[in-house]
Amino acid sequence: MDIIRDHYARGTEARSLIRLLPGRSVNAIFSMAETLRVQSGRFWGDAELEILKADYPRVGTAVTERLPGRNTVSVRIMARRLGLKKSHSSEVGFRPWSDEEWTLLEKNMHLSVAEQQATLFPDRTKRAVEKARERLLKKT
Repeated sequence: MDIIRDHYARGTEARSLIRLLPGRSVNAIFSMAETLRVQSGRFWGDAELEILKADYPRVGTAVTERLPGRNTVSVRIMARRLGLKKSHSSEVGFRPWSDEEWTLLEKNMHLSVAEQQATLFPDRTKRAVEKARERLLKKT
């Protein structure tokens, strides 16, 4: 039962589950998962995906409180598949940099990080500006 709770919830493939549970059929494993009310990490409903997309960037894995039957591992896996990221310092959530912001940053690399953040990107954290500068320098 612990194997099903852990591995099935992570989205482990049926072949791997059979190896972990010798003598059990795929149907038996799926039946036990249903009895235990464990959802597969592989299959997400539209409503679950909407909750994940809306809340993960702000609260990260704490979104599991709104997703009964999901654990932090399955949430991280699906968030990664969807390209979602958790913002470390904002309640707004992760926001990718726009093309306009990249251009503005590149034109003003002569300014310090603090100056760029205060004058050009007041809605971004100092750390966000630092990281963007690092990525820009790696590209060139």
